[in-house]
Amino acid sequence: MRPWLARVATRLAMDALRARQGRAYVGPWLPALAPSERIDDAPAVAARYSLRESATIAFLVALEALTDAQRAVLVLHDVFDFSPEETAAVLELSTDDATQHLHRARDALALYEATRIVIDPTQHEQALAAMMQAILARAPQALLALLHPAATLTQDSAGEVTAALDVIEGADRVTKLLLGLGETYKEGVAVEQLLANGAPALLVRLPDVGPGYAHQLVMRLELAADGKVTQVHTIVARDKLLGLQLARER
Repeated sequence: MRPWLARVATRLAMDALRARQGRAYVGPWLPALAPSERIDDAPAVAARYSLRESATIAFLVALEALTDAQRAVLVLHDVFDFSPEETAAVLELSTDDATQHLHRARDALALYEATRIVIDPTQHEQALAAMMQAILARAPQALLALLHPAATLTQDSAGEVTAALDVIEGADRVTKLLLGLGETYKEGVAVEQLLANGAPALLVRLPDVGPGYAHQLVMRLELAADGKVTQVHTIVARDKLLGLQLARER
């Protein structure tokens, strides 16, 4: 049953991936958000990555560098702990081909491996809270103190609402845009902590300030080892928030 389920799930995932890749996307793309309170953080006995790590935004973005076959082989072998023979059988490949795909996938993830760090969830939560407080207070120096000099801001809106259509680079430019958010939404902002894709995040409900503006977003961060914020993500595209909304309605 396990190989059959893996084969069906893999084929469905690959079909969905190809369909997504075939569509034009407005603005920067980020993976969809998913609740992760119940995802096990312990990897399988010989797995390279835990289920929780495999759901993180950083891991999912890193997978974008892989071919479909490389991605499937790596997830089956390094996340779900399938043997080379089992992986080959699921994907209807020879064992040699599956092994070759795995080596190439690992080579392509070299940058991810080199920058792979574990951040204490409490530190992550504190950084999120401090950033939101600085945005709402419209405090530029507080924001700059939180941000790494080379920090980036990515707003995934799918073109549905007003948002930056390019990744914003540099602490000064990121600060300017975040201060603009604080100026646009001066009052009536409600903030709630949650876990999404294996890491703390903020669900931010926004007041109605006119057509073309978001009513809610999820903010998440990537941190360096020293606690500085290297990446700010704000996700407002409806499809990207659907998994969180469905989980919260249960």
